[in-house]
Amino acid sequence: MMVAKLVIFSIRSLISLLLGVAHVYFVILCFGFIATINPLQLWIMDSDTLRGSALLWLSIMDLVLHLLLAIPVTIALLYLQTQLRRYHLCLVAIPMLGFGLYSLWQLFSQRHELSLTYLSYINTLLPALALLLIGFLALKHFGHIKPAAASLRL
Repeated sequence: MMVAKLVIFSIRSLISLLLGVAHVYFVILCFGFIATINPLQLWIMDSDTLRGSALLWLSIMDLVLHLLLAIPVTIALLYLQTQLRRYHLCLVAIPMLGFGLYSLWQLFSQRHELSLTYLSYINTLLPALALLLIGFLALKHFGHIKPAAASLRL
């Protein structure tokens, strides 16, 4: 019985990690698509009043987009995992955090060639922070949601 619980726990943990990898892929695809159709970046760069704080405006826009893109993976987490949801949320966030740390390392290694600010470095960790923020808020407010399969077993 204990071995079966350990196997189920391991499979659920693997599902959470794979959900995190799928989320990273989803975010990369969405940002690639959004970058081609989003006129706000050009408007900000063309505006004389906003150009000086363009990085701040683009960072805010990216944070809002990351918050919105974290909603589907959080909903999937709520419906796939019934127990230890905070643990599974952290597992979902690990691939995004790894991607953010890799991006941070890349920026740090090119710091002599690029003119970067502290906000440039912080922006690499925004996706993981947005995912954790939306996830913890969802767990707090919608943590009572039970998947249909779990309610049938009761």
